[in-house]
Amino acid sequence: MKHPVRVKAALAACLLLVSQITSAATVTLVINALESDQGNLYITVYNNSQHWLSADEVVAAQALVVADHRSNGMMTTTIELAPGEYAISVHHDSNGNGKMDTRRFPPIPKEPVGASNNARPGFGPPKYRDAKFTVGEEDLTMPITLMRY
Repeated sequence: MKHPVRVKAALAACLLLVSQITSAATVTLVINALESDQGNLYITVYNNSQHWLSADEVVAAQALVVADHRSNGMMTTTIELAPGEYAISVHHDSNGNGKMDTRRFPPIPKEPVGASNNARPGFGPPKYRDAKFTVGEEDLTMPITLMRY
């Protein structure tokens, strides 16, 4: 073999990549308190507090048509996540306009929202530290109850 070190390095890189892919866990989200079949549900996953609830550095995102998934006021979906720390936000865009509608003052959501660990707002949106959870190699279920402010 001409370049055994390169071959070994390439093999090690492939094995590392495969181990990262196979170590992902399935996080099952059980979204409760969906008020209607109208609109879309937006699910966003973050992995640090600096970008929590912003469009910057989103780990994963899903947009689901509520009418296709809702049953008895709830819906279930899954997300594959590698081991690590995450927080999830959920927004029910009940009028289907593609954005979160807010009141003028105070600027709070008019539409139902929720977060992992059912983190609730204080003065402002839920905190990342309250919504964060750890994913290991085992699958887990995360119930999220939507609420209106």
